Amino acid sequence: MPPGDGERSCSTLTATRTRRLLSIQPAADGGGSETALLRMLAALRAEGWECHVAVPHPARLAAEYAAAGATLHVVPMRRITTQGSTLAWAASYLAAWPFTVAALTRLARRLRPDVVHSNSLHSWYGWAVARLVRRPHVWHAREIVVQSGAALGLERALTRRCADLVVAISGAVAAQLDRPDVRVVLDGPAPGEFGPDRAGAFRAAAGIDDEVPLVGSAARLDSWKGFGVLLDALPLIRAERPEVQLVVAGPVVGGKEDLAGELARRARDLGGVHWLGPRREMPELMADLDVFWRLRLRRRPRPERSRRLLLRGTP
Repeated sequence: MPPGDGERSCSTLTATRTRRLLSIQPAADGGGSETALLRMLAALRAEGWECHVAVPHPARLAAEYAAAGATLHVVPMRRITTQGSTLAWAASYLAAWPFTVAALTRLARRLRPDVVHSNSLHSWYGWAVARLVRRPHVWHAREIVVQSGAALGLERALTRRCADLVVAISGAVAAQLDRPDVRVVLDGPAPGEFGPDRAGAFRAAAGIDDEVPLVGSAARLDSWKGFGVLLDALPLIRAERPEVQLVVAGPVVGGKEDLAGELARRARDLGGVHWLGPRREMPELMADLDVFWRLRLRRRPRPERSRRLLLRGTP
């Protein structure tokens, strides 16, 4: 019997149904969770999976999704945020939640996925969609939740009761959750993607001398990423190492354009700061850094502590 729709032929005599994934991705602005998702989709495609991804708006990485063999579906979804009034946000999120779940459920019923995958702890739709279409739900925990104790409490309860499998990207992420059976699966780069052999290309393109101490950070521009603390610490570092330069790369989180503009203005005023915006050449950039800086804020640390930490790693 020849294969029908949604099937692939293994021989002229047999047909097997293609396994299908629907991943619900709550942000589409090119952050780390999407980069990791793209690697996963490419690996699944190589194993014969048909992959579909629901995103809240047209994706910045649409070309990369296509290269990974994934089909994108735009379904408006509210972002979980602590910006502004919590009560106003909660009211609007709860009012829109059933309509978003209904739209995702219609998509799932049309696609008939074998697995519904939530690609973030902050994606609160997938569990309901999976229950409505009676499919297994895999919840991918990619964040250490520091912004809201209430959000973490809800996510602990949902992952405990509403996921067939919870996958965490590290032991620290898994330790936040209340399930003893969380599987830790590390996100690793492709062989040869990162390495010292890539050193020199970024500095040459940016006009940065090889002898200049270079501190860098790469992440989406959001309030809790701590870029303001990094800019606070830079004058204190230069009091001891005046030649230090700084590189910041990353896209702007939707709704945080004013914050990103203010950070960029401060960077221009400081001088010696390369404010790059979204970039693709992360292996080359990383190979040319002397210090990689990353901070996730529970509370605002003192710039003096940031200075000490940075100087400890600066050659």
